[in-house]
Amino acid sequence: DDTIGTSGVLYWMAHPAWYSVLQQTYSWDYKTFGTFYGIKKSCEPLHIQWNLNDHKVQVINASSKSYKGLNAKFEVYDSKGKSIFSQNEDVNITGNGKVNVFEMDLPKTDESLMMTRLRLTDKEGNIVSINDYWCKDKYTNIPKGLNDLEQTTLDIQASIREKENNTLEVTVTNNGKTIAPYVEMDIIRNGESLLPSYFSDSYFNLLPGEQRTITIEVPKLRETEGIKIIVAKALNANSEHTI
Repeated sequence: DDTIGTSGVLYWMAHPAWYSVLQQTYSWDYKTFGTFYGIKKSCEPLHIQWNLNDHKVQVINASSKSYKGLNAKFEVYDSKGKSIFSQNEDVNITGNGKVNVFEMDLPKTDESLMMTRLRLTDKEGNIVSINDYWCKDKYTNIPKGLNDLEQTTLDIQASIREKENNTLEVTVTNNGKTIAPYVEMDIIRNGESLLPSYFSDSYFNLLPGEQRTITIEVPKLRETEGIKIIVAKALNANSEHTI
């Protein structure tokens, strides 16, 4: 009920006392799971989302600042990353406000799997929020067919951005001809994940030709012995870059 506010939210299974392969946000060895990045995205101060109850594209502003000249875009892609439908509309939103932009109407198609992407951009065209959903004739949280996607190629470029903070800036590019789903980032030392490492983003989707720049904070990066390799791994790709 939008008329009833909450003073806080407790995420069940955030740190359970028993082991589980589902829903946990982090593990005993400091490995960060995909659940964390989903929660992080949903908690953006300015956020675009697909309300699955009424199929409306919504912009949510959890800050006290008002915004004008935003643009909300809803675009549907086939499994190869070809755009088959799009719709956009300008948005103004007040502080602590919500705007129902338009109702999503998925195109009638024979595609067995589609990716729907929502983008919120500012008046300069910069991306403010981005959100992906897998669907067929409707949303599904169990997308069938991802394991059958053609193989693609990921390119990784990395540099040390802030030596004093041991921060790496990494750009991942999908050079193939199909979507790279659930790109998981990792940094490897002597065959094992270098932990703890803190990634600004992971488990994201890349369209053909699309790139994403993230940061990786690694305590004592330059003092850590052993070969360090950055890995970008999707369901249909696996690439490495040696630092």
